[in-house]
Amino acid sequence: MKVATGGAPADTVDIRRHLEVVRHELRTPLGVLDLAEGHAEAAGDAQLADAVANLTHRLVETLDAYERAVEALDALEAIGRERATPTR
Repeated sequence: MKVATGGAPADTVDIRRHLEVVRHELRTPLGVLDLAEGHAEAAGDAQLADAVANLTHRLVETLDAYERAVEALDALEAIGRERATPTR
């Protein structure tokens, strides 16, 4: 299904592929942030540990929200297919 994006239409398959690329690319940085949080805690720097944990949490929330948006696009696509099928 093509979805209007204000410019060229975006294919939901492309959007899903992009999500997977982003998730793959963020695995290492999220792991590094997790380690940084642990080092800050071990050093007794609760403020830094909390800030790093907050950043990590927000990044994961953003990815989850993006994934829910892709699921909503899937639902929209299914409705479009259903309505495009002639009824008898």
